[in-house]
Amino acid sequence: MKINKNLIATACLATMSVGSILSFNNTYAASPSITINNDAESLYVETGTKASADGTATYDSATKTLTLNNFHGDDIYVQELDQLTISLKGKNTLTMDTYVSLNAAYRALSASKTALKITGTGSLSIDKDIGSKGGVPVSAAAIDIDSVTLNINVPNAYECLRANTTTSIIGIVEGVQTSPIKIESGNLTFSCKSAAESKSLIINGGNIIVNGNLSDVVDPIENIEINGGTTSVNNGYVLLTGNLRINGGTLNIHPAFGAGISLEQRALASHEVGSIKITGGNLNIDNVSDGIQLDNATADSYIEFSGGTTKITAKENAVSISFKDNSEHSKHIIIKDNMYLLPKDTNIMTSTLFKGWYFIKSKDKEIIITDDKTLLPKEDTTEEEKPEVIVDTSKEEPEAKTEKAEVKAPDTGAFSEDSSKAIIVTISVSLVAIISGIAILSYVGKRVMGRVKFDR
Repeated sequence: MKINKNLIATACLATMSVGSILSFNNTYAASPSITINNDAESLYVETGTKASADGTATYDSATKTLTLNNFHGDDIYVQELDQLTISLKGKNTLTMDTYVSLNAAYRALSASKTALKITGTGSLSIDKDIGSKGGVPVSAAAIDIDSVTLNINVPNAYECLRANTTTSIIGIVEGVQTSPIKIESGNLTFSCKSAAESKSLIINGGNIIVNGNLSDVVDPIENIEINGGTTSVNNGYVLLTGNLRINGGTLNIHPAFGAGISLEQRALASHEVGSIKITGGNLNIDNVSDGIQLDNATADSYIEFSGGTTKITAKENAVSISFKDNSEHSKHIIIKDNMYLLPKDTNIMTSTLFKGWYFIKSKDKEIIITDDKTLLPKEDTTEEEKPEVIVDTSKEEPEAKTEKAEVKAPDTGAFSEDSSKAIIVTISVSLVAIISGIAILSYVGKRVMGRVKFDR
């Protein structure tokens, strides 16, 4: 059901008398409110009111839940609500046609003071070509996404998700974390300059595709924790200023240039860089100049591998850390005893030119750091194994590669080498004796025959 502009104007005048102003594109009210803009009309959702705009949007103030059911609109603007759950049913779209001149940006879902949760069995698509103008499709004080299918395709947007929180963050290292952006599950595709900007990002599950950088370049995420799901970063990288923890799941990074994961100090950051720790899951980085890079490290910074499988193919270094005090540190790249560094001749190296710089070279060779024994190279062929089959392309039948057999002498029982020599000597002497005997008999015979002839 479309609401007439005149009706809205009348409502605005009536509302002004009690100190609240309601306009078509922005709502300024003392009480919590939700404004849904569509085709230059504003649908103001109040308790129990069902607003129709090519579908339905229903708000329940008791549960603070806005249900979108096959809804198609321009944008949703939330004001003065501490929390809001958006429940998705069917296929929903926001065209992001509202441009806020005050912020010089387009918006699709704006709830700057609200802890926002997006859930349900349906989907939400935000697709907009904003040209050279700015835009943030989804912004809130905190964002929690669970189960839904979310597709944000705004290529020139600063970031797809922005959490503007002023809540103090206790680092992941201490195990206590208030997460402005948390992804529990679902199928998510982010096509913006960066997927997210916030104090921290936690990914517990889901299938996430990022076409761009995972974190914002201008104001990077401080802390990132990945516990599950599959996150693929295409033509982008992961940039952060605090701590990175990978405890499970899979993170695939295919950058267009630069380092796959970069942890560095930024001029605007109010803290020192942290550390990188991989305890499980799978990390795959390829097509990069450097794999994992930690710059301007402090004495407490390190890169540690204690579980899971990391595979990196880089033009230069697979892993590197440089300390800003340019001095040697005993704690830098840590590979725990249960881990294997492959190939076997790979080592952690230190620069002879720059103190405090440690690295593992790649030079386009795949480096693997893993606790998975099945990834170890196979041992050399043993006698029990079948011979290797070498295929001769000039013949039809394959030929088995076999070693030249060693010819062993037959078993001689109790005879030794000395016994054999004695036998040979004995036979030789016997032959000489026989020949001598024959010669003597021949001589004697001739003498006897001569004498007989003489007597005659």
